[in-house]
Amino acid sequence: MADAAGSERSARLTWHPDAERFTLTHWVGLVCVAQIEVSPEDASKLLAVLAEGVAGAMPRWLAADDFTPTDPALSDAPVVSSAAALSDTADR
Repeated sequence: MADAAGSERSARLTWHPDAERFTLTHWVGLVCVAQIEVSPEDASKLLAVLAEGVAGAMPRWLAADDFTPTDPALSDAPVVSSAAALSDTADR
């Protein structure tokens, strides 16, 4: 994940199934400057905070006429217009 402020900082999150833990690392350029091991329980709390933040910011994204995903993997992603549409596609 690149720093939203545009600096050289970034973060990486990896799952280690053998240890049943995530590793979250903080990078400045090519140098890892910090690391923390995250339990699945704590990861679920992190996901809740991320989901709340994304949900709060979503109306601004939907209202932006010039929104273009920065992740190339998202450029061909289907646009879903409602939660009902999401549940319809999950059942397939």
